Amino acid sequence: MLLFVTIALILAWITLAFLVVFDVREDMWWWVPDVQDEHGVDKDRREGFNVLVSALGPTLLVTLAGLAVYFRRLGQVRRFYQRKAKRNPERLVQTTGSIIGEVVGRDSLCDAIIENLRDTTERRVHIVVGGVGAGKTALLVRMTQRLAHKGAIPIPIRLRDYQKDLDFCKMARRRFEEEITPFVYSQASVDRIWRHLRYTENRIVVLADGLEEALKEKNGERDSYLRNAIRQAQEEGLPLVVTSRPHDPLKAIEAAIITLEPLSQEAAFEYVSAVDKGLDSRRLNRAVAAAGVAESPLYLQITKELNELDMLGHILLDDEDGAGDPRDRVDWQIRFDLAETWIEALVSGRLHPELPIGEEERKATVEYLSALAAVGLRKDRAEVRFDELVPAVNYHTEDDVQGPPPPGSHGALSRNAEAEDQNPNVMVRRELDRRLKRILSGNRPETPDNSTELCPGIDIRVATTWGMRMGVIEEQDGEQVRFRHSIIQAFLGSRYIEEILAGELRSSGALPDCRPRADQKLMEPGREITMALIFYACKESFRCSCKVGKQQESCPVAAARQLLIDMAEALLQNTLESRGGREFAVLTENRGRHLKVIDLYASALDVDCFDNAPHHKDIAAAISGEWGELWDYDQQTLVTAKKSLIRRMGAAARLVGAMNAGRPCYREMFLIGRQDPTYSVRFAVGQEIGDGGDAAYREIPAEGGVAGVAGEPR
Repeated sequence: MLLFVTIALILAWITLAFLVVFDVREDMWWWVPDVQDEHGVDKDRREGFNVLVSALGPTLLVTLAGLAVYFRRLGQVRRFYQRKAKRNPERLVQTTGSIIGEVVGRDSLCDAIIENLRDTTERRVHIVVGGVGAGKTALLVRMTQRLAHKGAIPIPIRLRDYQKDLDFCKMARRRFEEEITPFVYSQASVDRIWRHLRYTENRIVVLADGLEEALKEKNGERDSYLRNAIRQAQEEGLPLVVTSRPHDPLKAIEAAIITLEPLSQEAAFEYVSAVDKGLDSRRLNRAVAAAGVAESPLYLQITKELNELDMLGHILLDDEDGAGDPRDRVDWQIRFDLAETWIEALVSGRLHPELPIGEEERKATVEYLSALAAVGLRKDRAEVRFDELVPAVNYHTEDDVQGPPPPGSHGALSRNAEAEDQNPNVMVRRELDRRLKRILSGNRPETPDNSTELCPGIDIRVATTWGMRMGVIEEQDGEQVRFRHSIIQAFLGSRYIEEILAGELRSSGALPDCRPRADQKLMEPGREITMALIFYACKESFRCSCKVGKQQESCPVAAARQLLIDMAEALLQNTLESRGGREFAVLTENRGRHLKVIDLYASALDVDCFDNAPHHKDIAAAISGEWGELWDYDQQTLVTAKKSLIRRMGAAARLVGAMNAGRPCYREMFLIGRQDPTYSVRFAVGQEIGDGGDAAYREIPAEGGVAGVAGEPR
């Protein structure tokens, strides 16, 4: 309104000035009042005009001054915000950490989404769907930067901060106000600038990260709340891009669903090899392909950082003679080596050398972060409270120790020793104490196991502060931390996997019998804890030492594999025991459980690859026997999960053939192909069997081959 009034006054001023300068006809001055001098003689009508000018002039000048200040402030805010989005987009996207670097290979997707958002007639809400580590947050970082270069005002928001209600416009308004506080000092100015950018110029674009983490407190009403929030944004014409992991509410949301595809191998290799460190480009390219780093921007960034530090040599040249081919190694082993080397770079100070701490403090920081990660994995969440690991964390005084445990504590200070022994958090804390004391004592013999006091001189809050500076975690409310990257949490948590899953530590380093310990919470584990089990199997100190054909009872790989199989079988049984089959799986509370079963079996196959006496044929037989029971409400997601499992089975079969460690599972894969009704799944089976070559041909008997299928209906 102020703008229109000012324009009208300026036009009136120009018109009056024109009339005065060009001395127009007398009859045009009828609207100017007569003015008389002190003797009662009429003056020129233009003297009346001067009276009007003297009256309107100050008002117009004040209006022009206010307008100038407003547009100056608007320009400052726009330039400040866009400059920040162009130069440091990762600082605007709250869910990213310092590990995320330059984002590559997503420009075409960003441009396609931006073009749709610019068209007000065809604009739709976009939901980008991807699994753990697929690069959803990295996509938002890149989109923030490209939107700013195109003149828009991108506003990233973190949806896990909103658990009671969702209004994307209001959330973006609050987030925008937080960022422009240095330039705006009144609420009225914020409101005017927001309305101008939102409605007049239509520059606001909202980028929301983590739809699966929003409104968790709503329980059964959550789906309707999400749909209403998306529908409201669509009706208001709000440019909105949302990222999410695959989950059920997405099926009924009125939005454009985009599945985030992995980067191409060419783009990944070009990004990693940007800095030439003299490595064999062919070997580096093979390692990138073998590890599948293109599937996760985090692995991509870690690989690039290690290449810049010249720390990739031992990963690429795994054999003593340096003649080994990275493609002959398990993909998870290369990923483990990348993550482990990256942690070593943090500890040695080659990464983040600006931090004023020594190697001893860095080691202690990693131990604290690993313990916190393990506690979070146990409960399938990225947020961990300090008092879950270290009760009375604020002050280690005698009163704190002797007083009652603080709220939320899991009994680390309980008088009941038996209850303490059954608490995984207590076991994590005790192991943390032992490791910290070894660090401070220079790896001298550790203190007695019954010691429960924290190691003096190293505080959890100081450690988490350094962890934040490293970009691994972020602090929330001063009482808890959150891991920025689920893959890093899984890797760090795998260092304490024995404590959180077994509740006791054996000197041999092997997991005890885990089946009685697999409580109800672990019957539906998150993807992070299954990744942690795979990382655990990768660790050299826990590597399987069994002879082919013989299995040791204390083998850590066998224990991890059996735990995953037990989880899968128990979860599948729970979804079938009440009503049986697909009818029970359709129920809301059971949707997605069979997808979790598939993921658990795939993880068991991955762990089995590190066993000298692999049981992958037994796992494949179990999968084949349960294949007909696997069902999900979302058939497309189910087919995708099945194809991924088939690829893992094929990779395991080829590895077993190369190791000469038993018969590969091609016959079981063929049986799966015979009973699955989906063409794309049968085609995936055919591809894997074809890649098996002669070994696959020998495994599929003539009576079960093509002749056995020819007469069966498709």
